[in-house]
Order: sequence, then C-alpha cells, then structure tokens
Amino acid sequence: MTPLVLLLGGGIGAGLYLIIRALTPAQPALPAAISRLTATTSDQPSSLPPADLQERLGVWTERVVAQLPMIVTPDRDLALIGWSTRKFYGQKALASLVGFAFPAVMSLAAYLAQISLPIPVTLGVMLILAVVFFFLPDIEVRQRAASQRTHYRRIIAAYVDFVALARISGAAATQAMSDAARVGDNELFVRIQQMIERSRLRGTSAWNDLRELGDEIGVKELHEIADIVRLSGEEGASIWENLRSHAHSMRNAQLRTEQGAANARSESMTIPLTVLVFAFVGLLLAPSLLTLATS
Repeated sequence: MTPLVLLLGGGIGAGLYLIIRALTPAQPALPAAISRLTATTSDQPSSLPPADLQERLGVWTERVVAQLPMIVTPDRDLALIGWSTRKFYGQKALASLVGFAFPAVMSLAAYLAQISLPIPVTLGVMLILAVVFFFLPDIEVRQRAASQRTHYRRIIAAYVDFVALARISGAAATQAMSDAARVGDNELFVRIQQMIERSRLRGTSAWNDLRELGDEIGVKELHEIADIVRLSGEEGASIWENLRSHAHSMRNAQLRTEQGAANARSESMTIPLTVLVFAFVGLLLAPSLLTLATS
C-alpha cells in the first residue's frame, strides 16, 4: 500500500471523524443550560437544538472558526434573506468538505488508473480548495441580499407614490405613511405598518424609525424618504411633488441597473457561441490538417 493511499484514507477518515463529532450532541455546561432556561422569548430561536445535519455542522463550525480574524458573519444580510447563522456556517462547512474531498477522490481515481500524482501537490490542492469553498457561501449570501434589496427598492418606489397620493388628499405626514403602508400586503409594507404603530405607542417620530428600518435592511433610499416626510411633519412643507419626483428617479435608476444587467448577460452569451464556432471550424479543418501532417 503506497503512502498516497494511506494519506487519502487518513484525510477521508479525519473528515468522517469531524462530521461524527459535529453530529454528536455535547454535554451542555451548567451556566449555558441555566441561561437557556431563563432566556426571553426573543432569545429562544438561537437556543433551540439544531434541526438537521446542516445546523449541527453550523453550530460546531461557528464555535470553532467564528473568532478567527478573517471570519465575518454578515448578520444584516442573513437577516434580510432569512438565514440563521447556523445555516450559514453549515453551508460553509459542507462546501469546505466538498472542496477538501474532491481532490482526494480524483487522486484515488488516478491511482486506480495507475497514474501517479505527487503527494505534496495533492495535499496542497485539497487545502486550497477547502479554504476557497469555505468562502463560497459568503458570495451566495451577498448575491441573495443584493437581489432582495433590489426587490425592496421596487416596493419602496410604489410606497412613495402612495404616500404622495395620501398627502394630496390632505392626510398628515404620519397618517399618510400609515395609509400608504395599508395599501399592500407585502412583507415590507407590513414591517412599515408595525414600525409606525410602534412609534405611535412610544410617542416617537415615525420618520426616525423609517431611517432605522433603512439601516436595518441596508436600503439608503428610506433615509431620503424619511427626510422628506420629516420636513412635511415638522415644517408643514408640501412634499407630494418631491415624493413623486423621488419615486420617478428611483424607477429610472432601477431601469438603468436592469438594462446594464441585461447587457452583461447578453455579452456573456457571446463567449460560448465563440467557443462553438471555433470548435466547428476545428472539426472542419482537422481532417485536412491531419492529411497534410501525415503526407
């Protein structure tokens, strides 16, 4: 048995050991158990036991790597797309295991085909792919969050129009925000309704809470809307024209972004077409070139 087979067997065994260890429930410490029993309702979701394999891996991975300097948990993006930190780190663990195991499987297949591969090269590729695949879920989270923010901007543009219409009909600034939020049943409209109700109960200004909502979901356009409504509420300024023009500029910006994305997708389609053309030309010229080479 060659050292390569021993190395591959050891790597696969280490990966299986890590998975089994992550899946095995650990004995809870007494302070942690007491804190879970006395936790408030808002803390309960994070203290629930892991539901599946991915969450078990996520709990173990977060405990091991979350304190490393280059590891950043995108809490705002995760909350925006509805992912828990357990799911996020579980995705990272599974992706890293796939990147680690793929070179090992390929090296084993090469060994069975009697192709010798240098052990240091195999080890290096395994480690590099494990690290690279570990950060792939970060890219997915950023893309999903960006897509969700684009969707929210479309909704906000419609909401601004509704606020302007409510102001034209004579409603006050806060009342116009509340009436506009009741028009739709989208989750963002529901959150704005809850935000306005919370500000009413606390006796605070709704536009300040609207700015906080913009910070929470990462949509800065809500800051500008909050400033416009604040001027109307505090100074009695007429804002419906400003709101309508702001909604129009938001739609134009979204249209330009979508047109740029469509152009980028159209340009990316030229690459496979070019490859197909060169492959077809190569097939046509191959017999003639072989004939000239053998003559």
